[in-house]
Amino acid sequence: MVKFFVILAVLALLSGGVYYVFFYNSQAPNVALAIQVPGEVLVGEPFEATMTYRNASGDSLGNAKLSLTLPENVSILGKPTEVKVNEITLGTLDAGKGGEEKVELIVLDNPQTVKRLTAKISYSLKSTQTSFETQAKADVVVGQSAVTLEFGAPDTTFSGENFEINLHYRNNSQKDFKNAKIHVDYPPIFSMSQSDPKPSQGKNEWSLDTLTPNEEGNIKIKGSAVGQDGTVLNYTIRFISTLNGESYELQHQVAGVTISKSPLSLSLTVEGSVNYVAKIGSTLHYVLNYKNNSGTALKDATIKAVLSGALFDSASIRSDASLNSLTNTLSWSAANKSELQNIPPGASGQVTFEINLLNAFNIKRLSDKNYSLKVNAEMRSPTVPSGASASETVSAALLETKVQDKLDIFSSAYYYEPTAGIKNTGPYPPRANQPTSYTVHWKLLNYSNDVSVVKVSASLLSGSRFTGQVKSNAVSSPKYNSNTGQVTWEIPFIPAGKGILDAPLEAVFQIENTPATNQIGQDVVFLSETSLTALDNFTNVSLDASTPVLNTTLPADTKITSGDRRVQK
Repeated sequence: MVKFFVILAVLALLSGGVYYVFFYNSQAPNVALAIQVPGEVLVGEPFEATMTYRNASGDSLGNAKLSLTLPENVSILGKPTEVKVNEITLGTLDAGKGGEEKVELIVLDNPQTVKRLTAKISYSLKSTQTSFETQAKADVVVGQSAVTLEFGAPDTTFSGENFEINLHYRNNSQKDFKNAKIHVDYPPIFSMSQSDPKPSQGKNEWSLDTLTPNEEGNIKIKGSAVGQDGTVLNYTIRFISTLNGESYELQHQVAGVTISKSPLSLSLTVEGSVNYVAKIGSTLHYVLNYKNNSGTALKDATIKAVLSGALFDSASIRSDASLNSLTNTLSWSAANKSELQNIPPGASGQVTFEINLLNAFNIKRLSDKNYSLKVNAEMRSPTVPSGASASETVSAALLETKVQDKLDIFSSAYYYEPTAGIKNTGPYPPRANQPTSYTVHWKLLNYSNDVSVVKVSASLLSGSRFTGQVKSNAVSSPKYNSNTGQVTWEIPFIPAGKGILDAPLEAVFQIENTPATNQIGQDVVFLSETSLTALDNFTNVSLDASTPVLNTTLPADTKITSGDRRVQK
């Protein structure tokens, strides 16, 4: 029989007592486990962890398993980086027997840190089938990186100016790195013109084959970027090697170059703003402002603006620019803007254009959402101010304008309820002092953007009563506040295209109205104007819409045959 000793510790607190109970198993087998690791390892350099185990008890142990659990950024060589546990089945472990297992590992990041490895051996006594485990831990001291990458480039550059990037790499370890390569992720607006040596693949990958111990090299890249002032060009340099059949990124470096204020600045606004939110069917007025910031007159400048966006009505463009309708490109030069022939130092100017947006969204798929309008503008002059290394003076501006959603609400009322299964009663045409019930339908159509915090509300007018009969195909239904006389329908979220690509959200509720004698011969209003508010999740703009009042004429109810729908005696 397995014997246990129980130690009871009581810790008294002001609010009561907390009890800690510790169980100690006097019959646990004596199993030794240890981990051996190198004194220091390099990031990216494979190393071995040796787990030594021995059954020092007098019993044979069964179901023995040995596992090694790895911390973040430590991986098993030859396996995907997400695998963090290496498990080995040992089976039966006879008394006095033991062994060792070696696991090849690699640290992939975080130099100058300490990584803790945890080994565990689990087993059971064959006589009792009781399970036990023994743990051991070892700290791995991580030094510098096995491969260093150094990035050299100017801190700033002008838009369109040629500049050079220098990459230096070195193997600091005493091991070969086979199938090694350097890959550079360029910013989208960077254009590489040449490199030494030439890339082995595309324009951004260099094969190094085998990088031997202490071997080093350089890569020089030349290019330019056309962008707005203040744009940071981020470059990511990666050293990649294949080890045990698995590809690993052993080192990476991120560096940036900032586009400084250009000799020629260009800015772009719509409706006087860079943050304007457009509406479907509206007319937009764009202004491109330019200025010569250099001390040199800029000759023969040209400006181009490329329009992209499904909602632009390109046939409506009004401007003194020439238009390429195939590419939606507006162009200005000295031929249609004489000021561009010579821009003196410090001089500024502008070009403009107007364009209409389409009157409706063209929504056919779930992906037809979050519409925006882009204008990508560039200004160029062959004149290069003194000290610049560019072949021409270039400036760029990009403006992206979001288009707000359209959210429609339709309100209608019926005596002969067409769909909801709610039966209306009372005389129709309505009669004085006699109650007649009607069903009100609210339908919502959402077009281009997701919306949230949707609220639909209307008030019952004098002589009207909310019956409590309600139906809805949404997650919520209209509710009535007897203190305010208001019916409110709150919907937390409506996806784009709801009601366009499928059935609209709809709620139906019943109102009973009793006309007074002084309303004989009149059309009685029983529900006020219906208002809708919501938040456009794409543009962060508040949306609103409304519908007219509802009265006893019930124009939507086509089953009513009476010509005179006014209140009767």
